[in-house]
Amino acid sequence: MFVVRSVSSKIINMEANPRNLLGCILLVDDDEATNFLNEDLLGDLAIAEHIAVVWNGQRALDYLLACLAGEPKHTRPDIIILDINMPLMDGFEFLKEYQELPPEFRVLITVVLLSTSSQFEDTSRATDSKIIEHLIEKPLKEEDVWWLVAHHLERTSM
Repeated sequence: MFVVRSVSSKIINMEANPRNLLGCILLVDDDEATNFLNEDLLGDLAIAEHIAVVWNGQRALDYLLACLAGEPKHTRPDIIILDINMPLMDGFEFLKEYQELPPEFRVLITVVLLSTSSQFEDTSRATDSKIIEHLIEKPLKEEDVWWLVAHHLERTSM
């Protein structure tokens, strides 16, 4: 039996081979190397059926709108891993637009920020946000992923 301790110290039991626990993870980052490494890590862990990668907040918003429209190639993400500093639409601008999406769509999505930004203003804005579940410092690590999975499963099973 595979066990992950969740954020509330409850134990979430998973099968010995925890493959495809999630339907989709959406990576939103403009850095090609970061996306490659994150996609590789998530692929190796095999926790999601689909990993979608977009390069900025506008493309992430477009992806979510396509999900809402029922486009078959766009699966509603269970988790969004969002960078802060991106061109065209940064992470905070994305969050402002994301809040306008229907609450019944957003309620099953866990949003986390993944950033190298150590500026107090960015960290403060992230922790003040009611949408952001967690702030993770780059690079994404295996223990971060398992924490996210446990947190998401606990949060959405209530």
